[in-house]
Amino acid sequence: MTPHRHWLCNDVPKRVIRLADNNTVYSAGEGTVVLNLLSVLFLTRQKDFTVTINATKMSFERRPTGLFAASISDSNSAFLDGQTVPIAEYASAATTLPLDIDLWHR
Repeated sequence: MTPHRHWLCNDVPKRVIRLADNNTVYSAGEGTVVLNLLSVLFLTRQKDFTVTINATKMSFERRPTGLFAASISDSNSAFLDGQTVPIAEYASAATTLPLDIDLWHR
């Protein structure tokens, strides 16, 4: 779930969503969010980051200054501080030949 509707790739209206525990939630829509996971161990081992964690914040630093931070919620989830920037450009197929779906699958 996300409060950021512009993150959804294929947004479709859906009002009632049944959760795995049989609870029901009401929503504005449903769709797919593409996430890039952040590997803290990769950053510390391979990219020379120093990560400092306290009860409410994770700070990511690479000498000489801090780069970014993540706030930690009461449910022990961390979310990067900042804003997302919607993608302005999309790749599209361009050809002088008719579109052949079978060719895409090969």
